[in-house]
Amino acid sequence: GTQQTQHHLAMRLAPVPLGNADPEWQPNRTETEAEAYNGGSRKCVWAMMLISILLILHVQRDRYIEALRWHGGIADHGPPLPWEVQPIILPNDTYEASFLAPSLRRASSFVKLSSSVLAVNGMASSIFTNSSRSESDKSITMVVGSGTLDCMEAKKPCFVAVQGEPLQDQNCYHFATGSAFDDLKSHGQDLCLRSKQVYAALATRATANQSEVVLAWDPIHGESSRPYSCLARVTFPGMQLLNSLAVDLVASVIYDHVTDSIITLGFSGSQTIIADQYQASTLRPQLRYSIPISVTWLLHAPKMSDGYLLFLGSETPFVGSIFAVDLRRQMIYQQDPPTAGPSQRPRRWVLPYNKFVERLPENPAMASKQSQDGPCAH
Repeated sequence: GTQQTQHHLAMRLAPVPLGNADPEWQPNRTETEAEAYNGGSRKCVWAMMLISILLILHVQRDRYIEALRWHGGIADHGPPLPWEVQPIILPNDTYEASFLAPSLRRASSFVKLSSSVLAVNGMASSIFTNSSRSESDKSITMVVGSGTLDCMEAKKPCFVAVQGEPLQDQNCYHFATGSAFDDLKSHGQDLCLRSKQVYAALATRATANQSEVVLAWDPIHGESSRPYSCLARVTFPGMQLLNSLAVDLVASVIYDHVTDSIITLGFSGSQTIIADQYQASTLRPQLRYSIPISVTWLLHAPKMSDGYLLFLGSETPFVGSIFAVDLRRQMIYQQDPPTAGPSQRPRRWVLPYNKFVERLPENPAMASKQSQDGPCAH
């Protein structure tokens, strides 16, 4: 009887958890389940947020180009543009290809001067391929488009360069010409500037009475002054200063023959490309084009791209896209990368004028018609 009584008592007593000193304590099941639920729900929320962010970034990457069209870009179904029907550069053409990026103070430019000479600009001094010139002679800047200048005794092709010589706190520059790149000889008088280097020289006007070249340089600034660049018209071969103009800091400069324009390239506050257009014969400000990319190649081949600025996108998601500025019609095109099928033409849009084109204000205080006046005078 005693064994049966103990057996019934054992069946009636609740089991006591091991390690629990208080036999009357019971875990709060509601609190435990709530804590487990809250922890799991937080992890789920964070996982969903992470997935959502990744999905948004993926969609934005694929749709970023579409944003330009959503903001007023108009599909263009007009006739093909010149580079859509034939190569931009033919084997014997001269050309200039400049790489622009906000991290580079000055664009790295590759200029094909002839079938045998290629100049690389954008560094402390220009470098030339297939040249026997010594390193000490490389403190020169080639005049792009010099074939339009009358070099007198020089035979065709005519090579023209701006050569600099240091003199105390300034450099003095003069023209050098020759029928061959390795036979350049000094010409004309010196033009002394408060500058370490003339980094661009562009042949513009060539008439029976006078030829002109536009020079670009960065003046030596004081510590507190705002950085800027200088443009100046000079005579050839006399190097007489006609007028000068201070402009926003420049990364590269080109000349467009069709519109007789000097185009300076730089970056906006948001690090996108800005192209400012000036009348070459007066340096009068005209228009500013805002290009919604930051890293790009600018391709300039006079026979094909005169009248246009061709920017080849080199950053995601614009790799392979072309942004083309029509300087005659004052329009900006955005063109998709080439398609695999040769018969299908890439899609093209026109960006809204009022958002991407504006008129440059004239600032007489930054211009000079006298050799001793203005911030860019010598």
